[in-house]
Amino acid sequence: MNDSEFSALFAAFAHPSRVAILRLLLPHGFHGKNFGEVGRDLDISPSTLKHHIREMEDAGVVVRKVTGRTTNLRVNLSALASAVDQLTELCCSADHQDTENPEDSEM
Repeated sequence: MNDSEFSALFAAFAHPSRVAILRLLLPHGFHGKNFGEVGRDLDISPSTLKHHIREMEDAGVVVRKVTGRTTNLRVNLSALASAVDQLTELCCSADHQDTENPEDSEM
């Protein structure tokens, strides 16, 4: 994942509704959840949900699958795993282990 993709992924979570969408979809894994159900469960209008899903899709966080008249949404788990790996590399590599701030553990 390059810096631009990494940045886009985190920008996709820069809105509380997108975080709520992520939290709702994650337990459904690769099966995902129906677009309409997501909107109803989160009390988000279809047009607003479509906007948020587009942002998350563009960042590679959400995958949309259309089958006939049904739209299913799921989290792109490999994109999230890649971001976690990159964060781990940034903060936990041997070069950074001696820079830990003891105050961070109090947060």
